[in-house]
Amino acid sequence: MSPSSRPTARASSRQRRALVYADNLTPAFFDLSSAEAGLILDKLRSFRIRLAVVCAPGRVRFSSRFRELVADDLRTFDAPEAAGAWLRGAIDVR
Repeated sequence: MSPSSRPTARASSRQRRALVYADNLTPAFFDLSSAEAGLILDKLRSFRIRLAVVCAPGRVRFSSRFRELVADDLRTFDAPEAAGAWLRGAIDVR
């Protein structure tokens, strides 16, 4: 599936989860000094929404501290299948 034909996000209001492709986020999201990720995650946390971000290997540059932000309600994955499994609670990835 090409990036332009992929949905930008998949969400379930009943189970409160979202899957987003990194191509649909700005590079600032992955740079903690921009505060962009923090603002978005604070909003998602207030609604108890877990976020999975699918990042193809080598396509996204993470700031040195971005991995510290990864928490119970945010994970990054190489493939949408792994992201979906985590969102469904089928796996616990740290």
